[in-house]
Amino acid sequence: MRHKAADILAQASAELALRTRTLNMPIQELAAKSDEFGRALLAIEEQRRITRDLLAGDHRRLREALDYRIDSLRKETAGKLAGVIDAGLLGAAPKAWEEETRRSLSIAIQNEFESARERLVTAFAADAGAALGTCQDRVKTLVERVRQIAAEIFKVPVAAHTEHEAFNVGEDPYWVTENASQALIPDPSRLIDRLLPAALRRRRLRARMMRQAEELVIRNGENLRWAILRGLDETFRKATAQFEERLEETIAVTRNVIRDALARRRDQAFYFRPELDQLAAAAALLTSLREEFQEVPQTQPIEVRKL
Repeated sequence: MRHKAADILAQASAELALRTRTLNMPIQELAAKSDEFGRALLAIEEQRRITRDLLAGDHRRLREALDYRIDSLRKETAGKLAGVIDAGLLGAAPKAWEEETRRSLSIAIQNEFESARERLVTAFAADAGAALGTCQDRVKTLVERVRQIAAEIFKVPVAAHTEHEAFNVGEDPYWVTENASQALIPDPSRLIDRLLPAALRRRRLRARMMRQAEELVIRNGENLRWAILRGLDETFRKATAQFEERLEETIAVTRNVIRDALARRRDQAFYFRPELDQLAAAAALLTSLREEFQEVPQTQPIEVRKL
């Protein structure tokens, strides 16, 4: 909070200095510098387009990586569940084959996907954080460049700061551990199983449970993919909007000050001395606040005064 407050005070001081400078400047010089600022923004706009494209590329790369990781997870989990099914069919008595194997299968599926979720979320949080951090650095550079351009053209102080926002995945996926179609629709092949020898019945049961396990793996994998994908999409959407807003706001502040000053200076009835006095008083107060703010210990509350 101290850092944010210091940033606000610094930016407010810089804007007051710019307003004062544009009102004091001869109108012809102000118009020329307005054109100069507009030309300088052309390079900023090009860099903004490049940054936007790079961010979209990072987003696309992470989506593709997620699909690949989920596909690998499905294959790996299917192999593990085959082992669970074989162990259940060999370890239980024939009458309890299906019930005990289903119970073990349900537990195994939930454990596998909960563990996978933790790994994938951690990995994609780190990857997304790195991509967004790099993009934020680019945006910060552009914001600072806009302020530097204004400072160089109008000979005023410059202040800059940007902050990072944490990656946030979507809500936890719902873990599917039972085959809904199997629970709702009776399987007539079970009646036939009762008439078959144990060895043949075991093979038929294994094939049926393998199909069910594959369905569950697909459904759980898609749940997990969709949950992380929503988190990625929402995070990049918010980040893109935030970056665009931050840069546009920085450009608009300077542009609006220049336009306002030009309009006022071209108005023959405008007498700007009272406004200059108000700006000078506000600037002095901001300077005082910044000095007090830097001297106050971090544990001491800060008095807030209105400008």
